[in-house]
Amino acid sequence: LWTAALAVALALGPVVGGFVTERWDWSWVFLLNVPFGVLALLLVPAVPRAVDRVRHGLLPLLDLPGVALSTTSLFLLTYGLVRGGEHSFSTPPVPLCLWLSAATGIAFLVVESRTFLPLVDLRLLRNRSLSGGAAAQVLWGIGVNGVFFFTALYLQRVLGFSPTKAGLAFLPLAGALLVTTPFAERAAKAVGAHWSIAGGLVLVSGGLVWVSGTGLNAQYWDLQPGLLLIGAGSALTTPLTVRSVADVPATRTGMASGLVSAAREISGVFGVVLVGVVLTRTERSALRDGADPRSAFLDGYDTGLQLAAGCVLLGAVVTAVTLRRPARHRRPGAPSGVGRSRRPVGS
Repeated sequence: LWTAALAVALALGPVVGGFVTERWDWSWVFLLNVPFGVLALLLVPAVPRAVDRVRHGLLPLLDLPGVALSTTSLFLLTYGLVRGGEHSFSTPPVPLCLWLSAATGIAFLVVESRTFLPLVDLRLLRNRSLSGGAAAQVLWGIGVNGVFFFTALYLQRVLGFSPTKAGLAFLPLAGALLVTTPFAERAAKAVGAHWSIAGGLVLVSGGLVWVSGTGLNAQYWDLQPGLLLIGAGSALTTPLTVRSVADVPATRTGMASGLVSAAREISGVFGVVLVGVVLTRTERSALRDGADPRSAFLDGYDTGLQLAAGCVLLGAVVTAVTLRRPARHRRPGAPSGVGRSRRPVGS
């Protein structure tokens, strides 16, 4: 439910954003987050506070140095990538931001390896399912975030859609996602979660390739086969979070699911920057060769989405290899990738 809600929100975002942009101003899009943020803060006291009563009495389970270092590292990485993608990775202060991000990231790993109550238990990264699941989340996010961000620009700059009409083009994708999601767990039980999720990623990759080839004179319905593939394929990946944490000790499932969620969010930055850099450089090269602006943008857009499709296809390979579970790890009759073995009676 959590993963499906995030995916649906990603699909509906362009619709709401397009309407707000056209009716008011693009800057209002950021204000949409404020009421949800306030609501989340109000709900925080309702979450039971975990404390360690074994070694440190009532020591709160909060790793402040880990929070500070991870937040700083990700902020510097995000700023450096976005700034570098817009201009150049040699433009100040981009190199400094990226070096500082790496330094604080290393400091974070050192702190986490030595603290008693880490924000991230680094031993979890040895878990093949968790590491593979997080990698697959990043590779899926690169493709999906890339297509949402730049297809909205393609619809407006190349096809002449209004912001609202461009947003509405994604509604069938959201519908395909909602309709297909109930079948995702059935598919995981029938063929194994590693195969069903990998198949979903293959569909997403195929959808990206379709959308990248629609051309200068495409109509609304020309895009829909590709977008429907992306929606249906994304729905089949919804068991990914559960499968990624299935082999993690019960006391670490919250931490592990947090890692997978963080990987999903980071992938948004990577997707926009990676596709954006390829798009921009291809577009500039085409303009230098005398292409008109629409054709130049389309050349960059097609190349960027094809690269994103390759990343998603790589995610399918990673999923098929890392999320495969030996039969002895599953209880008879338990859903693939969900159940944990119980201690035998008398052991």
